[in-house]
Amino acid sequence: NIHLSPTKGKYRVWLLDEAHQLTKQAQEAMLKYLEDAPSHVIFILCTTNPEKLTITLKRRCTLLEVKPCSTDEIIMLLNEICESEGVKVPSNLIELIEEKALGSPGIALQMLDKIIDLSPKDMKQAITDYQSEEEQVFKLCQLLIKKAPWKEITALLKQLENQDPEGLRRMILGYCKSVLL
Repeated sequence: NIHLSPTKGKYRVWLLDEAHQLTKQAQEAMLKYLEDAPSHVIFILCTTNPEKLTITLKRRCTLLEVKPCSTDEIIMLLNEICESEGVKVPSNLIELIEEKALGSPGIALQMLDKIIDLSPKDMKQAITDYQSEEEQVFKLCQLLIKKAPWKEITALLKQLENQDPEGLRRMILGYCKSVLL
């Protein structure tokens, strides 16, 4: 369908999330579309593992590394959303969300979404629950590092099975980064 003109606007954007999961054959098939795409088409390939993309595919792309947002950017984003939604969130809770988001606007927005309809007291509890989840992730990292028995690791993983996998991945990376620093 890439040959079809956009129904609104100037461009048609095709977003391929987790592009590193494309098979080698799929990546090779993409080459023709990347080279011969109409001028109204923009492909965006998102990946957390660019090293898994074939060299021929990467050569046809402009690589942009997305870095974590600053503290001020996250706080400004959260305050703008609260203002536009007409919701009052205490500044200490906004700062707590920013701290827990590890520079990720996505995580910050997920946390804000969890608390935005709650009373200030319940907001604090929801963030505390998130912190409890974070502590479980830290414990998981510690178990993995000390090569604990698999039985202990799976018991903890079962407690985390209903959580957002991307959020858990970011928490694990944040913990490991903190340990290394």
